[in-house]
Amino acid sequence: MLIASLRPNVTLRWNLTGITVAGTMGVCGQTAAYLCSPHGLSFDPLSNALYIADNSNHRIQKWVLGATYGTTVAGNGTRGSSPNQLSYPTHAIVDADGNVYVSDVMNHRIQLWPNGASSGVTFAGPDFPGSSDTLLLNPLYITRDSNSGALYVTAGDRVIRWLPNDTKGTIVAGGNGPGTTPTQLYSASGLYFDSPSNSLYIGDSYAHIIVRWPLGASTWTLVAGALTGMCGYPPAGLCMPSAITLDPMDNLYVADGNGRIQLFLAGSNSGTVIAMPSFSYGIALDNELNLYATEQYKHRVVKFARL
Repeated sequence: MLIASLRPNVTLRWNLTGITVAGTMGVCGQTAAYLCSPHGLSFDPLSNALYIADNSNHRIQKWVLGATYGTTVAGNGTRGSSPNQLSYPTHAIVDADGNVYVSDVMNHRIQLWPNGASSGVTFAGPDFPGSSDTLLLNPLYITRDSNSGALYVTAGDRVIRWLPNDTKGTIVAGGNGPGTTPTQLYSASGLYFDSPSNSLYIGDSYAHIIVRWPLGASTWTLVAGALTGMCGYPPAGLCMPSAITLDPMDNLYVADGNGRIQLFLAGSNSGTVIAMPSFSYGIALDNELNLYATEQYKHRVVKFARL
C-alpha cells in the first residue's frame, strides 16, 4: 500500500514482511548473538545502531545495523540494584556523546551509563518505589530534550521531568490520578519529545489513545485513538498503545496491543496498518525511515524495509 505524506513528492511504503536484524527467532539466549524478551528500542544515527532493552537479560545491547551480535553498554547480565546491574530494563536512549539512559523499571530508577563505563549512576529516583517528587514507580519509557538535557519519564499516571543533578522531579503531564479526562493519564507508556512544538507525545495506554501535551499546559490534545475508553480497531481505534515515534514530517507511528504498527499522517486521526509484529513494545526509525520493532516473545528485533 502506498501512503502519500503531507510533504510533496513523498510516499511511504514498507515491506509487510519483517526480517530479523537482532537476536534469533524464538530463542531466548544470553550470549552476544541473542536476546531474551526485548522490550523498548531506539536508534542512534551517529553510530548507526539500535539500542535494545534486553529485558530478561537485564542489560542494554547496542546492535550496529548489519552486525550479527550486540555489545552490552549497560548492565552485566545479572539482575540486581548495584551500580553495574539492572532489573528488567524497559527502554534506553543515547545522547550525542554516547551516554546511555536506561529505564531500570524494577529498581524504580533511571540509570545513566557514561560512554564506555562499566557501571551506571542514578539520574532519577532511588532504588525503591514511590509517588512523591523524589521517587519513581515503574518508569517505563524515556525521552530527552537534547538542548536542556531534561529527561522525561513515564511512570504510572504521570510524566516527570528530571534535569541533570536534580534531587527531585517535576510533574509535567498527568499526576491527577488515573483517568481519561484531559487533565489525566491512565497508565502512560510510550513517550516522544517534539522539540519544534515543545510538546510531549504520550501513549495513554489504558485510555487507548495518543495525546500531545505541550510543556507548561494543564491539559492534553487528542492525536490518535477514540475517546471511548475502550480498545479499538483501525482505522481510528487503538488498543493499549505502547511504543510511539515520529518521523521528520511529524507523522506518528504507534505500536499497540492489537499486534500492529499504525501510521497516522500529520494532522490525521485515521491510521493505516503498516506492519504486524508480534508483541512489540519498542519501535524505531532509521535515517531512511526503515522501521524496526521488537518482538518480545520471539526474542528478536525485526526490520520492515521502506520500499
